[in-house]
Amino acid sequence: MKSRASTPKVSQPIDIVSYLTPPANRPNIKLPRLPAEYEPQLQSLQSHFNDHDLKLDVKETTGYEEAGAPEVEKRGLDEREMMYLSRETFVRYLLGEAFSYQSIPQQANRTGKGIVLGFTPDSQPIVYSFINRNPTPVNERRGVDTTFMIERATDLMVDGVSECLVIFQYGGEKLGESSTLSTTRDMLNIISSHYPHKFSLSAFQGMPWLVRTATNVVWPFVDIGLRERVKYDKDLVGDGDVVKEVLLKQCGGGLDYTYDHEQYWDTLIRVCMERRKDALERWRALGEKRTGREEKLFKVRPGVHA
Repeated sequence: MKSRASTPKVSQPIDIVSYLTPPANRPNIKLPRLPAEYEPQLQSLQSHFNDHDLKLDVKETTGYEEAGAPEVEKRGLDEREMMYLSRETFVRYLLGEAFSYQSIPQQANRTGKGIVLGFTPDSQPIVYSFINRNPTPVNERRGVDTTFMIERATDLMVDGVSECLVIFQYGGEKLGESSTLSTTRDMLNIISSHYPHKFSLSAFQGMPWLVRTATNVVWPFVDIGLRERVKYDKDLVGDGDVVKEVLLKQCGGGLDYTYDHEQYWDTLIRVCMERRKDALERWRALGEKRTGREEKLFKVRPGVHA
């Protein structure tokens, strides 16, 4: 008897916009809090960045520039930068610095390496990072794709939500070279330095023992806030972190979605630009241009009128 070739199973198309829109129920928000004795540092930060005479370098310097090098251009904060420097951002950085405040993405994502899709029961965006889908040569990886997706998740946050859930999935077909210890260390450094207390949970799934061993080497140097919010190969649905219908099948959920770059990417960029535009208009409507405003005042769910 001749065997018949099996017909490949095709997943049903989904409405991507609905998975980029926070659920209607108001989340049970757990806002990051500072002990009362650190409020003066928060006030000092706000006063510093609200100084109308403040001028900052337009590009980063190392402090080791050659004598006679041209002076770096300086300018004040623009509206987007002021809006980013919300009260929640200041608090996250203060927590990440242990209270010592003195102290091309699309190309990589054509394979669906990074995805923002769905929300947790607390309305936190879900960011997926499929490690094996990275086609970029190891020596050219800079973690740009992951940070880009974290920024897009931030665009989708509303009602005072300031954290996201990130899933690092190591399974599936390998489309590029394996990540090195150096790449892993650089990525963890970026997350610790620039996204302190940004993740409600980091879930690592299918991590090879060699990568796990290498990660253990750099783990002691990772921000304590990140270290305390990690799960390895845990049942996210069973633990109540994510609803089954929202979590991708590859990560233990029930959502059957096959990545289509042209469809997903265009929708993601359009939705995020719309949310950013709305947030900026609401921020402007609050009056004087200044930093330190609470995000819930200008980042609201779609359809809510001022």
